[in-house]
This record gives sequence, C-alpha cells and structure tokens, in this order.
Amino acid sequence: MEIKYEDITKVVRKLGLRDYTFFQCGGLDHCLVYEDPDNGGTPAWYTYPSQQVDGADIILFNTIPRIFRKPIILHEVAEVLLRKPDYESGEFEFEMEQAHPTAKQWDERFAKETLDDKTFAEYLAYKSRFSKFLGQH
Repeated sequence: MEIKYEDITKVVRKLGLRDYTFFQCGGLDHCLVYEDPDNGGTPAWYTYPSQQVDGADIILFNTIPRIFRKPIILHEVAEVLLRKPDYESGEFEFEMEQAHPTAKQWDERFAKETLDDKTFAEYLAYKSRFSKFLGQH
C-alpha cells in the first residue's frame, strides 16, 4: 500500500485531540496518548505494536502547545506508515532513517498549510529546541 500525504492529512485534519483518541489511518489503528514530560527526551514518539490497539500508539507530551499537535501527530503517523509495520512480528520493513526525512517534510508542509506565517515560524522554532525530534528518535 502506497502511503500518500493527502491520505494522512484527511485523517489528521478531522482528528480530535483528547487523550486516548482512537483513529485509523493507512489501514492501521492508532491511539493518541498524552504523557507528562517527567523524563525529558523527545516530545513525541510512537510505540509499535501498541499497548491499546492493533497498531501504533502515538504519544505526545501534554505540554506541546495545542496548535502544534496536529502537525506533530502527522509526523509520527507518517513515520509509522512509511516504515511499513508488520503487526505479527512487531518489526518494520524500513529503518527510521528511510522514513524520518519524509515525515519531517510532511509535518512542515502540513503546518505551513494550516498555520498562519507567524505561527508556522513559531512551530519551526519550537521543533528546533528538540534535537532528537529533528534527528532520530
């Protein structure tokens, strides 16, 4: 199955931002979970296989500004789908290095399309504070 930017954005645009929001994208179930940033680290990541659904958990620090959450969710969902997960084995067909550049490009494209210029610049500045988020998780 080819993963397309437009398919992911359709889902993310309609997505509620409540804790334990369940959704499907790219033929995979996802669960959005918020956590306290007690342990530091990257502000967003995913776990696969999920603890909640037959798919992936998308986990965000609850301190991420609400206006930035959808582009970041898009990034994490894109990364999971671009890596082509196999639920039975819990493994991915592709490594992070292959998926991350496209996910980063897509989250920034989505942010540019959905945020005004000032907020988009703030989004990029916000992301730049997290080297792990911009590099490899």
